[in-house]
Amino acid sequence: TNVTFSYKNLQEILMWTFRVWKNWGRTYPQSERSSGHRDTSSYFHLWVKTNIWCFRTLCLGKVEPRKQQSYLQSIDATIDFAGPIADTNFYHEDKTYLGVWSREEVYNNLTDYPNLVLFSDGESAPQVTAEALIAGCGVVVSKEASANLDDSLPFIDVVDRNISHLDLVRTIQKNREASLENRDAIRKYGIETFDIEKCVERYIDKIREIIS
Repeated sequence: TNVTFSYKNLQEILMWTFRVWKNWGRTYPQSERSSGHRDTSSYFHLWVKTNIWCFRTLCLGKVEPRKQQSYLQSIDATIDFAGPIADTNFYHEDKTYLGVWSREEVYNNLTDYPNLVLFSDGESAPQVTAEALIAGCGVVVSKEASANLDDSLPFIDVVDRNISHLDLVRTIQKNREASLENRDAIRKYGIETFDIEKCVERYIDKIREIIS
């Protein structure tokens, strides 16, 4: 079939291609893959109906000032942390620090938690939240880390970074409780919204729409 592309068609195709590449198709050096959040396929992520750590929350990713893990560590003892450390204020000998997880550990262990927290001062489209949702975890995120999330859902809480520490702790706890009650719904939302296969299907549909 002969298809005539206009300049506007080409712009739209490039925009959608870049969007998929930016959020799901990038490659990373091996040093960034451990405890990273790069794979949003439900094929890899283990999902279990019942959590092992029902009263704990996970913060997964590089420990750095931008993500404020040292602050979270100081206000809430129910948060566990996994990821390489790049913040001297973070206490790495605390029992809540789980070390650097391999990709296999991320795939297998993420689902053991009811929810995940990402209290960052700047993110583009954080894939750790997509991975968490696919694994059945609710999320508590700062506004700067809330891209592509539906905050009307009971298992997604978006907070201001100037929230008081008491309100933040309460929000994390509330989200944990809601997430425990909505495991199936979280998993379904995560797959339908962020699974790479679903994203590619939407991408192909969009390209067909543009060129038709």
